[in-house]
Amino acid sequence: MSSPDEGHADDTLPYILRSFFTVDQQEGEKVTAKCKTCSRKVKGNTKSTGNFLDHIKSYHKDQVDQYNKERKVDDKRRREQRKRCGGNDQPAIDSILPKKPRTNMSNSERLQLKFVVKGLHPYSIVEESGYRDLITGASQGDWMPLSRRTLGRRCNDQYVDMKKAMTEKYTRVAYFGITANIWTCKGKSRSFLGSTLHWIDQHTLKRHSDVLACRRFRGSHTFDTIAKLINEIVDEYKIPMEKIVKATTDNGSNFVKAFRMYCRPANDDGESGEELEEGQDPDDDLLEDIDEDVEFLTLAEVPPQPEPTICILPLLHRCRSHTLNLVCSCDVVLNRKNKLQRSAFSKCQALWNAVSRSTIKAEQVHSICGKGLITPVPTRWNSLYDSIIRLLEFEDKLTQIFIAAGSPVVTRNEIDFLIEYVECTKPVCVALDRLQGENGSGQNYGTFYGEVIPTLLSVVAQLEKISQKKPNLCDGLPNILLIQIKNRFQAFLECSMDVKDAMIATISHPYHKLRWLENNAAKLSEMTGVFKTTVLSVALSSNRNSIPTLSTVSVMPTANKSPDDDFFGYSPVQSPTGKTIEDLVESQCNDYLASTETDFAMLH
Repeated sequence: MSSPDEGHADDTLPYILRSFFTVDQQEGEKVTAKCKTCSRKVKGNTKSTGNFLDHIKSYHKDQVDQYNKERKVDDKRRREQRKRCGGNDQPAIDSILPKKPRTNMSNSERLQLKFVVKGLHPYSIVEESGYRDLITGASQGDWMPLSRRTLGRRCNDQYVDMKKAMTEKYTRVAYFGITANIWTCKGKSRSFLGSTLHWIDQHTLKRHSDVLACRRFRGSHTFDTIAKLINEIVDEYKIPMEKIVKATTDNGSNFVKAFRMYCRPANDDGESGEELEEGQDPDDDLLEDIDEDVEFLTLAEVPPQPEPTICILPLLHRCRSHTLNLVCSCDVVLNRKNKLQRSAFSKCQALWNAVSRSTIKAEQVHSICGKGLITPVPTRWNSLYDSIIRLLEFEDKLTQIFIAAGSPVVTRNEIDFLIEYVECTKPVCVALDRLQGENGSGQNYGTFYGEVIPTLLSVVAQLEKISQKKPNLCDGLPNILLIQIKNRFQAFLECSMDVKDAMIATISHPYHKLRWLENNAAKLSEMTGVFKTTVLSVALSSNRNSIPTLSTVSVMPTANKSPDDDFFGYSPVQSPTGKTIEDLVESQCNDYLASTETDFAMLH
């Protein structure tokens, strides 16, 4: 057996033939060689040495390890020799066969791609004969149906172009808000994390939204995994974390911990994490955790560790709609002492289960009602309220409905209880629909953060009126709702400075301004001062030479009435005496607050 350094003269032969065999006969690539150990002849090929290797593995197993080691050494020697001689490794295929440049999609391809994507159809639909006949027949033979392979390529090209356009668009936006949520599919087989991005156009003041990702979430939903995935999504679109004002999530403990652990440092707006006690060093807690008997190592003795992933998240803003939903879904359970509530809900739940599990019973109920029933779903807010509303639409047919479904029939007292239950929970449910809706006050400019405080104050006022009436069958429910709302939203209802951003957002809303404080003179004066101070600080911190002025507002001696006034309990806006617009902040604020305009157009 020869060493790897022997027989270098004929490097054209594979190493196994040079070291473990002696070539007897060679015709082109065909080779007949004799084993140096057992003298057996083996036929093979110089391009494929499988026969020779099989011989060693079958008859000389003790030489397999030696062959593997020596072959690695020989391969390394040959690579170094090629480098010394100026040779290169095998060139990349792109350098030999350049990648074909992308061609623009034709109108037919674009429309077919839109049909598949918008309709959530599988790629295989373009291979069906009916689809191909439709495209060919509708275009009278001018269009060719896409193949499945071409469709996949076009879809990927469209995704790349769309992502590039979104990334470019985000560079022109100053501030963003981001949302994140995790859900699990039915059967708990797969989990996903969805994220959306929101911003306000500085010219039109319209709210815009984009879906950033709907990404598969593998593994446990731990706080560190959530933080890492959110960072990856934001980095893909090259959005600086400083541009994201706040992130909105639900009240899940994993989300709360993720933003608490990885929240960005305190900023100039006074928003920060936990405060240290006077005289406390930030490293004191770390030093207290060090054991006195700990063994210190030098840098040379410390084993190399993988570089940790640095995650930075924006400030957390818990979804107020989700918090309000907890009042309706979780806190209402505190009223379970009401026997009438337990019996009425149990019978209704039996009905909903029956129609959702049996098509025959569902058809029978549909024949009686003329429409299907709404069933409660845990992930759909207000679904219980909506389901009871649908049942009460057929109050005179409830007996027939329950009998057709094979469920216990509700009594007259239980029906009256459901009616009172709807009346008691209506303020909360209507408020929840408003807060999670796309359109709020202000002629469909969207539901802004400034809607939260007026909505909560309106809910509390309506519940207090209901509580004063003392419902007979839902005794205690209005008080429970009031207590839980005040506990969960105490800072908002008391207008605490902890929610200063919410108060400024409300005053800045052209529809609300200070109308939500009409009956609280002390707070009205305080909030006016806070608003003016905030506007002045923003104006002074800007680099503009002059403070922008509002356009002159026409004042008419009439009162403006909006449909939303009934929900919030506002009085019509009365027109004040006209006054000249000055270039000072206080004058601008006074003119803004005194204006009769309630539309966002006044902010232009």
